[in-house]
Amino acid sequence: MKHIIDCKDFITIEHDYFLNDLNIEKCQEMLLKQIAIDNKEQIDGTLGISLIDSYYYRYTINDDQGIYTTIWLQKNQIAKIEVHKSWTINPQIKQTIDSLGEPSLKLDYYIDVVEMKNKVWVYPQKGIALFLGFNENSIYRVEYYNPTTPEEYKSSLYNLGRPREF
Repeated sequence: MKHIIDCKDFITIEHDYFLNDLNIEKCQEMLLKQIAIDNKEQIDGTLGISLIDSYYYRYTINDDQGIYTTIWLQKNQIAKIEVHKSWTINPQIKQTIDSLGEPSLKLDYYIDVVEMKNKVWVYPQKGIALFLGFNENSIYRVEYYNPTTPEEYKSSLYNLGRPREF
């Protein structure tokens, strides 16, 4: 089941679903204006295995539960939107995941110091990546971006993250 929501919902409300008709191009102008209004701190970083210069803004949605949205930009354009929230895969979510088909890529990422092998399920042609949690019954994060190729996702959008140092 798809949900169509306003682009601003990604930075202002906690939602229980993760798949929708989000169109990054449609959201560009509204989100860039909102970032300017909110006077958020820009944090520099890189994306992709090509280490593309990027920067991001973080919007906390529920601090107690660690729910937040990260908006990544490259060359003053939104590259991707990450929604950090844990979802338990219930039958409705499983049906939605199954409707995506097989992921084009299964990549790795880190949660703190734990390497999550093959837990990033990337559907580049659909503009979505699912970051599975410690077991396959949970989703830890979802990314939205403009549809692209598997090679371009890895080159300019993939963020392996690094193990957290203590």
